[in-house]
Amino acid sequence: ENTFWTSHQKMANSMLAIGRRMWKRLLKRVGPRQMVLFGIILVAIVNPWILYHVWKWDQKRRAGQLIELAMQGKGVLTFDWREAAHELNPVWDEMERCSRALTESVPVTDMSLLYTCEVGGEAKMQRGGACTEEGFKHLRRILVPLEEGGGERMLQEYDAFEKENRGHGAGATVQCGDVELDVEEGLQEALGGNVSLVLDDLNPCHSRYRFKSTGAVHPEVLGPAGHHFATTHHLGSISYKKQEGQCSGRLASIINASLGLWGMQWSDPVRTFRGMYWYPPYGFTEWHTDGGHVNGWRIYLSNIDVEHQSFFVHKKGEGSVAIPDRHFQANMFQVIPGQPLWHAVGSLSAQRVSVGIAISKKLAEKIIARIPPSELLARVGTRPAPSLAEEVERHGVSVGGIGGRGGDGEW
Repeated sequence: ENTFWTSHQKMANSMLAIGRRMWKRLLKRVGPRQMVLFGIILVAIVNPWILYHVWKWDQKRRAGQLIELAMQGKGVLTFDWREAAHELNPVWDEMERCSRALTESVPVTDMSLLYTCEVGGEAKMQRGGACTEEGFKHLRRILVPLEEGGGERMLQEYDAFEKENRGHGAGATVQCGDVELDVEEGLQEALGGNVSLVLDDLNPCHSRYRFKSTGAVHPEVLGPAGHHFATTHHLGSISYKKQEGQCSGRLASIINASLGLWGMQWSDPVRTFRGMYWYPPYGFTEWHTDGGHVNGWRIYLSNIDVEHQSFFVHKKGEGSVAIPDRHFQANMFQVIPGQPLWHAVGSLSAQRVSVGIAISKKLAEKIIARIPPSELLARVGTRPAPSLAEEVERHGVSVGGIGGRGGDGEW
């Protein structure tokens, strides 16, 4: 800012000096009326120039505030990755191929079919579609601005969930069970013939579904018959298997080739690749901090089929900011141990697939330097999160009958 004002002050002083000389000459040659006309013309020329540069300075100032918050682990930078992070283009191409095959092969058009019940609700999960009220409670907490939904007290409930040892990382302290249960025939048939579904009873932790390939289609993504390729993630989304997954292996290899050691947070590309996550309509990942034990910069690329129908939401001050997804969008933030950044993801009618990468500080700074201030400001979550009731009504469904089901969960 100091450099900006110094250079422009010199320019302004030069213009004033030129103006004074011109004024003296004109006074000798023209009359008062001509001088008034000249003044009007001068103002018409100079004022837009001044206003433009003031506007540019204000954009730079406000974008700098967003960057500073992200540097402190308190904010999220949202931008079109194609210019600012063009190194990731090969990653995007592979993610697009994988997400297309995944959404075509596994017909989940309503995630509430596979919502996770509260602990002890495994019998309902075997039936499928019987946990809509529990799931919509979490989705509503994402969509309603945080200050209106209980704030800190509500987040403390999710802090306990992050302590479950369900693959969330080193911060887990609650050991989970592991009993495999069959699901009912109706739930299996609803997913078609390309996958088989089993239920992992993890009591005293929240249980989860496990997807296995039947080998019928896309073995390059789903794997051969019997291969476990995905698991329900947290309480309302689907996580593609990170270890031994066909797409995961290729994505890790591409990240390594595209970014190299200087661009990855860790030298191990498998560790640097943070996963591929699928949010069908009504899918979500509830409020979380990744356990508060991880550190470093994260960038998530999102592939969506429709804009403004899925959201990345994060805590800001006492409230929350909802960032509607757009095509080719990247969300980038820094995680600092002991300083959790609460965030969540929700989808209303979009098929959303995202890929996460742990990038180095050097690459993060390089990306930040490439982002035009106007791009950062244009994608700030200025639109408040819509209320769940409004969106449910707009899409013509009700909480008691999502996707044509009755409230008892029957198909």
